Amino acid sequence: MNTAASFAGKLQVRPGRPWPHNLRSSRRDWAFLVTRGMHAAQLPATLASLYSLCGRAHRLCGQMALDAAHGHEIVRREPIPAGLRDETLREHLHRICLDWPVQLGAEEGGLRTDVLGRALRCCPLFGGDDPSDLPRWLEQHLLGMPAADWLACWQRSPARWLAAWSSHSHSAAAMLLDGLQPFADWPLAGALPLRVQAGDADLLELAAPLLGAADYSRAPLWHGRPAETGPWARLATPSAERCETPWLRLGARLAELVSLALGYAPLMRGCLPIGPGAGLAWVETARGLLVHAVQLEGHGADARIAACRVLAPTEWNFHPQGAVARALATLPARPGPAESRRIRVLMAAYDPCVPFEIEAAADAPLEVHDA
Repeated sequence: MNTAASFAGKLQVRPGRPWPHNLRSSRRDWAFLVTRGMHAAQLPATLASLYSLCGRAHRLCGQMALDAAHGHEIVRREPIPAGLRDETLREHLHRICLDWPVQLGAEEGGLRTDVLGRALRCCPLFGGDDPSDLPRWLEQHLLGMPAADWLACWQRSPARWLAAWSSHSHSAAAMLLDGLQPFADWPLAGALPLRVQAGDADLLELAAPLLGAADYSRAPLWHGRPAETGPWARLATPSAERCETPWLRLGARLAELVSLALGYAPLMRGCLPIGPGAGLAWVETARGLLVHAVQLEGHGADARIAACRVLAPTEWNFHPQGAVARALATLPARPGPAESRRIRVLMAAYDPCVPFEIEAAADAPLEVHDA
């Protein structure tokens, strides 16, 4: 593993073992370790550098937490800025077009792994073309039909539509998901859909352990239970129970890409003070809900960071007692090719921001997958 990956940490995936012993993370709380004692004004840029994969989101979230801690601004709930929306769209496109074909075994479904990657070269979000042309690009290269029509069908019945579309469309994304239909009946259980940002009372309840307990940001709980976050658990989306399998979670990521491209159901952000010199902020990102909590020492331009905690989607979704851990417990300790692919589908559905290793029985080979 290279230096950057070592810094970021990794997930160890151990199928066949009982939870909570089958999913371990080596991620460290770098935000707390690096920012403690620095001038408050340096925080947003520092967080953007530490978490460069979603740098714009971390910069915005850090600035909002500072604003709330200083008492400058309270944002209850409002859409994310256009620049962050475009970053989210690019992140979805990167995952779907570049990562999914390799991680999900596109060639096993009769699709070349480079088809979507080559299409991405002419995507208006990655070139100099008008970004408003993105729905037409989606129609031509991913969906095989008008984007608004595809989304309307998904919203009426996600499971029925995903099965029908992937079986009959000749578009690249449909062919990729059609090869994964064996995973359509693999139910997930064990975690709540995270919507803590729906009200101030829940956010304040989250803030106390986040700033007060050193290990909370590594294994968070909501209402005493593990929770999960992603495109299926937004403030503006229907209940997560409609996307109860890894296959449907993949469909939900595609649906959010289409929805954002059309300008529907915007992702949200917010912040509020949580005590004297303390603020909390949240931003809905491509992977899920991002939360920052900040405690300041001093006032005004002289204020320094007493504590900064970052709670990322990966910590919710890969909780050792959560849905992923429970699903891993049902698989063989020495997975064959089919079970290994099942694990990769599960991991892609929840999309960790760090690499993961599939650590099977002692005499089985180790699989390593980049973030």
